[in-house]
Amino acid sequence: MKLAADSIAGPRSHNEDNYYYKDLSGGNLFVADITAFIVVSDGMGGYQGGEVASKIACDTARDYVEALLDMVQDNQIKLDVAQALQEIVQRANEAILSETRRLDKANMGATFVGAFLSPTKAWIAHVGDSRAYRVHRGKAEQITTDHSVVGRLLAEGTLTEAQAQKHPKRNVIERALGFNGEEAEIDEATLAPGDVVLLCSDGVSTVVSAKQMARTLATAKTPEEAATALTSKALSSDTDDNCTVLLAAEDWDSFKAQVPQTQIQTQTPPFERFKTWWSRPVKRQWLVLLATVIAMLLTLTFMGNPFVSPEMPGISPESEGEKLSREASETIRDLQRDLDKADEQLESEKEFRNDLKEVKKKDIQKILIPYFNEHSGKGELGSIWLQKNDWKKVQAIEGQESTPEIKNEAAR
Repeated sequence: MKLAADSIAGPRSHNEDNYYYKDLSGGNLFVADITAFIVVSDGMGGYQGGEVASKIACDTARDYVEALLDMVQDNQIKLDVAQALQEIVQRANEAILSETRRLDKANMGATFVGAFLSPTKAWIAHVGDSRAYRVHRGKAEQITTDHSVVGRLLAEGTLTEAQAQKHPKRNVIERALGFNGEEAEIDEATLAPGDVVLLCSDGVSTVVSAKQMARTLATAKTPEEAATALTSKALSSDTDDNCTVLLAAEDWDSFKAQVPQTQIQTQTPPFERFKTWWSRPVKRQWLVLLATVIAMLLTLTFMGNPFVSPEMPGISPESEGEKLSREASETIRDLQRDLDKADEQLESEKEFRNDLKEVKKKDIQKILIPYFNEHSGKGELGSIWLQKNDWKKVQAIEGQESTPEIKNEAAR
């Protein structure tokens, strides 16, 4: 019997997953020829909550198996495997509830998937969404059904596996130890020579498909390498949870011999290796930062300060003194234009006043009205007439107001 496991925190700061396995193939201890016991548990409730709950689940399973072995002396035990699995789950559930009360943590719980294995059969108990697979001739088949919203939709055929991996409620479970997980769901699976049993937490199954699992096992040289490769695959696929994989193979060499040759790749293509490496968030961030620093250094070295306009061919860069001189010259030119314009306006006003002095009083009506109509509202001359109320003078001259005082004022 070959047993191997790997568990990583993934993108999280701490690992709330736990696992336990026991090789029982060293002696004929059970009538049913049990050769191994394996379990994976995924905790819920954060640091010192979920981590404690999953450890309690695995420790309870370990203590139960050790107690069975203590009962074995010179005689075989006829083990009711399904009943044993239910007792493990019930004891784990009670232990977690007791610790929840002691720590006063209302949201502490854990998933559970555990199995007794023989060369021809697997008895599996599970609560929650941690899964069990059978890998047979290069194909992975899911044995358990998740106790979750998405798991129920998958079982009903409403969702495909690809849709389930991206479903917004993929992490919402309906049963767990410490909540309503006092009774496990028991499944049995027939095993053929060369089959591999795989247990994993949802940090793996939500991002790695069954097909990808089978391909990863097919290309691995050992169970240990396969377990590590699967957790790495989950991490490179942007999992958002802890990742745990546990493998049990009665005959690993037989499993490898039965894998179709089309699934075996002695070397991953370079582009695929780069994609896997690039998809890891931490390495991707460091690579982007490094590329940015190198680009800035090259810019400063070969092109000067990137925050100053680049040099045009054949034109020298403008110094600070030259820039100030140019701006002063432009200001002086603007002021000169304003002065010239003011002089022109004054000159026009003088010419107009001189024209008025030269005309006779009897001609003022003929001269004043055209000038007013021409200049009223147009520039400085029109505004001067309006400001002095000269329109009344025009009206007086035209005879609309015939008082002698106004006519004399208009004549002046």
